[in-house]
Amino acid sequence: MNIQKIKSYINRPEYIFRPVQIFKKIFNLQDNSNNLFKEAHLPWNVKIKITTDTNDVVSKAISKYGIYDLSLTEALWRLTSPGETAIDIGANIGYMTSIMAMKVGQKGKVLCFEPNPEVYKELSDNIEFWEQMTI
Repeated sequence: MNIQKIKSYINRPEYIFRPVQIFKKIFNLQDNSNNLFKEAHLPWNVKIKITTDTNDVVSKAISKYGIYDLSLTEALWRLTSPGETAIDIGANIGYMTSIMAMKVGQKGKVLCFEPNPEVYKELSDNIEFWEQMTI
């Protein structure tokens, strides 16, 4: 593999802003523990509990890249303003909720809803991590 090809491969926001992701990708670092969940840190300085189940698309992306869906993440960050009330329907584990909550700040609030009882438990656990946010 030539140097130019390597540069183009790692010249992505998920690698530039979170260089540890490069090592995870190169060395295929995985959590081989028997835990069903692990803690991850999102770029906006927020912890999130994710599943180690490789079939879960959101958790797998967060584990591999440090974010889930760069375009959507960026759009939410740009479209949400401080002091707003934001709504997350089908909140899943709260990834998008955390983006909006960080952006609306203490003067805003985020209302989130997750109908699946098992996933709702994960969402609730994550909301407990985010004491400084109004959810």
